[in-house]
Amino acid sequence: MVLVGHVETGRDVGSVWIVRYGWTGVNLFFALSGFLFTRLYFDRFTTGTVTLRSYFLKRAFRVLPLTWALVLLAVVTSRDYALGDVVAHLTLTHAYFETYRFSINPPMWTLCLEESFYLAVPPLFVALGAIERARPAASALARVLAVGVCLALLAEAGIAITGDLHHFKHSLTGSWDNGLWVMTLTGRFSDFACGILAGVVALRAPTSRWLRHPIGATALFALGGAVWWGAARWIETRGGPAAAGSFAGYQLVSRLFSAGGALMILGLAGRSWLTPTFASRPIVYAGRISFALYLVQDTWIDRVALSHTLSLHVRGHVRHEVAVVLALYALTSVAAALLHHGVEDPAQRYLRRRFVRG
Repeated sequence: MVLVGHVETGRDVGSVWIVRYGWTGVNLFFALSGFLFTRLYFDRFTTGTVTLRSYFLKRAFRVLPLTWALVLLAVVTSRDYALGDVVAHLTLTHAYFETYRFSINPPMWTLCLEESFYLAVPPLFVALGAIERARPAASALARVLAVGVCLALLAEAGIAITGDLHHFKHSLTGSWDNGLWVMTLTGRFSDFACGILAGVVALRAPTSRWLRHPIGATALFALGGAVWWGAARWIETRGGPAAAGSFAGYQLVSRLFSAGGALMILGLAGRSWLTPTFASRPIVYAGRISFALYLVQDTWIDRVALSHTLSLHVRGHVRHEVAVVLALYALTSVAAALLHHGVEDPAQRYLRRRFVRG
């Protein structure tokens, strides 16, 4: 995420592929959340081996300490944010207010969707588990297909609900809020649904040749990458996401990002030839500090984003665009590591010891 949006658009960045297509990463991010939560909680909620208290406390302790710390840092150094803006960011509801979406920490709007997904997980997993158990004699494939059909229906229902909200808000305000389509759980449920379905496949068919055999798992990853890349190229050649309303088929093709991402994740969850690389210590550590990296890149200090300040300093010494991106990533990763070890990890450990039983 740190690579997206902080290389000046007036310079030649055509050679920096990840900057050009970084907007597709949000779909992959939500698909990954759906996959991980399914692996962690699907069976635990369907069998009742996890309490709502423990679940919600762990989610709050994972997200809120560092989020609150950086929001308050931005507010204290700037001093001119509206009270409603601050409260909306602290409660992670600001994505539902058009005025507040990008005010304090622009990328943080995705946390609102994550929070909504956290709330939906318990009843959703209980319902999907009941659908699975309705035909206990059915094959694993039949149960996975049943879950997939339910998720597809829920995704379509979410689109319909978002459309109703869109028109209702227009009737109240007189303006169209297109952000509802991409910044609410109902509008983007298909992203999470793809990850959930991939997680169910990993749970119910762990010995499948597609997951167990290196060739099959690598083929899944390659297929997912091809789907993801093809969808990205199709939209990019038509003007990118900014021109979404000008051509037919955007909504359908945009969902392929999540489907492709889910296939890539599923391949890595198996015995892909790439799995050891992604399980290596540097990559695992990068994952540990990723939340801090996500938040710190656009933390505004005195109305200036940290990554923008770093970019100005880097550009004074580095001219090559790829080198600029790598230098920014390295510097923000150092800041993220300091936040992780100085704030995020100690706060989580203390709060879990203090409030989470077992």
